[in-house]
Amino acid sequence: MARNLHILRPQMHSARRHLAAVLAADMVGYSKQMNEDADRTLANLRRLRVELFSPLVAGHHGKLVKNMGDGWIVTFESAADAVTCAMRVQDKLVTEANVNLRIGIHMGDVLKQDDDVFGDAVNIASRLEALCLPGGLVISDTVFGGLDGTLRPAFDAGGDHELKNIPMPVRVWTRGGLVGAAETRALEKRSGFPMLNIVTFTVTDDNSETRDLADALTHDLATYLGSSDWLECGIKARPDRDAFRLIGKLRASGNRLRLETDLISPEGKNIWAGKHDGSKEDTFDWQDQTGEAITGQVFGALLDRISAKLAAKGEAEMTAEDWAVKSVLVARFDRQSFCDGLRCVEEMIRLRPDWPYPYEWGSAFLTSASILQFKDIVDRYAPVRQIWLDKAMELTGGSSSSRAIIAFSQYARFGDVAEARKDLNSFLRDLPFNPEALMMAGYMSLFIGDPQTALDCFSRFYTVGRYHPFMVACGAGFGGAYLMSGRFEDAVEELGKAILSFPNYSGSYRYLAAALAQLDRIDEARTALAKMKELVPDVTISDMRRAGRYVDTPGTRYYFDGLKVAGMPE
Repeated sequence: MARNLHILRPQMHSARRHLAAVLAADMVGYSKQMNEDADRTLANLRRLRVELFSPLVAGHHGKLVKNMGDGWIVTFESAADAVTCAMRVQDKLVTEANVNLRIGIHMGDVLKQDDDVFGDAVNIASRLEALCLPGGLVISDTVFGGLDGTLRPAFDAGGDHELKNIPMPVRVWTRGGLVGAAETRALEKRSGFPMLNIVTFTVTDDNSETRDLADALTHDLATYLGSSDWLECGIKARPDRDAFRLIGKLRASGNRLRLETDLISPEGKNIWAGKHDGSKEDTFDWQDQTGEAITGQVFGALLDRISAKLAAKGEAEMTAEDWAVKSVLVARFDRQSFCDGLRCVEEMIRLRPDWPYPYEWGSAFLTSASILQFKDIVDRYAPVRQIWLDKAMELTGGSSSSRAIIAFSQYARFGDVAEARKDLNSFLRDLPFNPEALMMAGYMSLFIGDPQTALDCFSRFYTVGRYHPFMVACGAGFGGAYLMSGRFEDAVEELGKAILSFPNYSGSYRYLAAALAQLDRIDEARTALAKMKELVPDVTISDMRRAGRYVDTPGTRYYFDGLKVAGMPE
């Protein structure tokens, strides 16, 4: 892509300097594609912009500065937002045959004048993009230093590079693309599940701020609603005929905002409508509150409709996909939900014995039941536990996100720490936004004594997976990570919130008892332990240590010493 790089000129006295992460993106082979089929190329670019690029940029607080036809310059306030946006764009494009991007990112001072940006940060980002392989990402060392433990594993050291018109060499880090992504997407496509298309929200006041807010809301809803394991959800400019459709219109009048949304059934009937008012003075808070409110209301409407449909069918008429949806709907990770969920798994296997999904989900249920010490359930399914793990690996080839569930289950069974560290690095590298991978990585990090990585994983899970069934365990994971970091007050606060949300999840009470004991709040610790015993009686410290394959570290000692003080027998 031919591009005029902007060099700072002395006469720009009105320019405003600030620190920003600059993303430069370029479409590979644009000129050739335009010569071969201009209409198709422009249609692909428009779809990319409407369904993917604009919502992701807005959703990660980016500002599109330039749209050059076949490329973009975008600024972000944080390096992590810029890299997260770029990685998600590239990962979603991996199965697109006709659209390949190169992306470079640098963090530094930029000068803003009118609606443009100038300076070395823009120049360096553009030079890094030119170094990039199609489908990949090149970032400077400055950007890499701003990433957390869930993003760093995705990058390889790329060495120092001399860049044109840049006086000092720039050290770079590279990501070549999502490894095995085409196979991953093919395997994870779950035909037969309910589909929801979020139609790109329209605006009545088409200025850039209103359009960005509409795109950000579209992105947030796609992220929240897409985190469920029973719903195929995505942004669409033109909705599929057999999908539920969520449509919205954002109105802006002076300082006032109003978002009107409708949920339409595949048959064309309106099954829910919402109206949310706000003010431009608190746009970000209103965006967050509105996105979460709509998500809860849409999920409620969909659950009512889908549950009624399943109930009307009767068990004899249910398909494997119906049982899969039911298994997710009942998942609360207490004793009864394990029993109900595993029955669903058995029915899925009976109806579709060569489908990997039930073996993955069944393995997740059994491993969780083992760690939470539901011994009767684990004993009942002991003959099939390894068979299900082997079958999941055989049918996926280890290339899908099921790798995370398999790795977690294998560690809980055999406790191979070296293999666990290798698996953690592997699926955080390839699947940094996958809810299952983040949850499994978070708990595996706790077990091997790395609470900071666990916190990073649970924090990102909360962003991309808060409506996934594994959300039941997220608050307990936060609490456990704070406990093992020695942040006992934070652990107690987080676990209190987790218990309010999911009062029958026994894992929260274990960590709470230990954290309270470490604070010398012994009576409260004993009360928490007593509640855990109501849910899971006759558990010992040895049981807990063995079930999670905990490595002996200062952090895990906080946990087990606290449990001992609270009164759990050795």
